[in-house]
Amino acid sequence: MEFNFDESGKINGAMIADKITGKKITVKAKSVINCAGPFADAIRQKADPSVEKRIATAKGSHFMLPGSYAKHSFVIPKTTDGRILFIIPWRGNTLVGTTDFETPEPDFHNVISQ
Repeated sequence: MEFNFDESGKINGAMIADKITGKKITVKAKSVINCAGPFADAIRQKADPSVEKRIATAKGSHFMLPGSYAKHSFVIPKTTDGRILFIIPWRGNTLVGTTDFETPEPDFHNVISQ
């Protein structure tokens, strides 16, 4: 994928490739929204290689409890051992998690390492 820019340097589209046929297509846009989650920095750097990273990626452990455990979300931004702890009501359940350690890059195929 390659971004297209207007005269002022604003992104106004992209050149993309069909993964099946290999055919390249130009897509025009009035606005572009980067909603790539943990991969957002990689998209930003495709548009401007000089920008610094903003996202610190991390791996962690998560488990589900019944929904009655939490009615509201909350975050403990730093535990005594340096992790982030969160509890979030989610789809009728309660998601509990932590970020155990930072990772250099996000990965679609994460596996349990410990």
